[in-house]
Amino acid sequence: MGHLIKKGRKLVFSLALAGVLGMGSGCSSLTYQDITSALQSSSGEEPGDSDSFSANLFGTAQETTAPEDSGKTNEFNAEVVASVTARADSNYYYNLLSEPEKKNYISVAAALQEQLDSVKLEETDADVASKIYSCVLMDYPEYFWCDASYKYYESAIRQEIEIIPQYNCGVEERQQRQAAVENVVSQIVAQAPSTEDHYEEIKYVYEYIINNTDYQLDAPENQNIFSVFNNHASVCAGYAKAMQYLLNRMGIYCICVSGTTDKGELHAWNIVQCGGEYCYVDATWGDPIYMESVQGETPVQDTISYDYLCCSQETMQRTHIADSTFTLPACTTTDYEYYRRSGRFFDSADENQLRELMESDIAQRGERTDMQFASGELYLQAVAICEGSLFDEAAQYLGQYYGLSSVSYYRQNEDDTWRITVWWNYS
Repeated sequence: MGHLIKKGRKLVFSLALAGVLGMGSGCSSLTYQDITSALQSSSGEEPGDSDSFSANLFGTAQETTAPEDSGKTNEFNAEVVASVTARADSNYYYNLLSEPEKKNYISVAAALQEQLDSVKLEETDADVASKIYSCVLMDYPEYFWCDASYKYYESAIRQEIEIIPQYNCGVEERQQRQAAVENVVSQIVAQAPSTEDHYEEIKYVYEYIINNTDYQLDAPENQNIFSVFNNHASVCAGYAKAMQYLLNRMGIYCICVSGTTDKGELHAWNIVQCGGEYCYVDATWGDPIYMESVQGETPVQDTISYDYLCCSQETMQRTHIADSTFTLPACTTTDYEYYRRSGRFFDSADENQLRELMESDIAQRGERTDMQFASGELYLQAVAICEGSLFDEAAQYLGQYYGLSSVSYYRQNEDDTWRITVWWNYS
């Protein structure tokens, strides 16, 4: 006799070969926290009654009074401007701007590079300035010394905005941090594989970030790459920027994408180019620690999810909504989706095929069996088959194959990506 306690979609089963006894625990679908309040607090103060405040992942703006002339403004180093200008044409978000916006983009990028106290933008307003600032931060993941927040003053006389960036460290400390980041990044890049289509490099970076970063809502400076490479604790913005920075260093196309989840929560992820095709990547949602942090429950198994590695927009758009401000490359290919490439994608819910895969994994002492399906309907059919008797039959096969008197297994049904995973316990 046995009973099953179901809590969410992750279940753990213990199977005695003389009879089934089930106990379940787990957590439900992935969600992401609304980080607007975190972005607000990053400026160090709350906006007053007369202040104007707007927020997104790559730019939090607070209107202020006319700044005193207490620092450097638009005093650009010619070499810095030349460097920024030379790179600009290869920056994705820069190329989405109008010519006047591009001119202001160069000013912002140069000012942040030099850590100027403020930068004046001509022929613009607060909304356009916010867009430009966001574009710079999305094109320059290496600008870890820039908070996502800034203050601004809008001139009532001239069509001009003065932005006062918020920095998280001074120039001297920044140089020390840059050296520390470079030391880590150079080692990661040196150990990266090299393939013609870049799939293995993308997977390598995806796994590196997940394996070496804890998803932590209160992680310090969690909007930048320093939080990943030095502190090893971050949130989605840090994951996405680190992914972009590493792949760009390897010469691989990668951009950041900002938007929301299907729950309406702010989020960031990436688009990469693999084999000449555009694909989505979300390292945050591949991290098992993410689920634990957001849901407050420990994952069944501390293993990476590959649902959001080089996936198509058909998969991504079920749970991710990109910011409509920006036009993004179409990600239509499914050729590089992990479960397809590894022979674990099914166009039918055939019980014999599923059994064959499970028994093959068990015979090789595989840690887990992943099965992804071509449609939600097939996925539900497969869930019914697996939960009906197939999981228990496979567990009995494991016990007989290894001469065990009892076995246990864990399983997860992932409704958003139509994947079933079962973990086998050989002890």
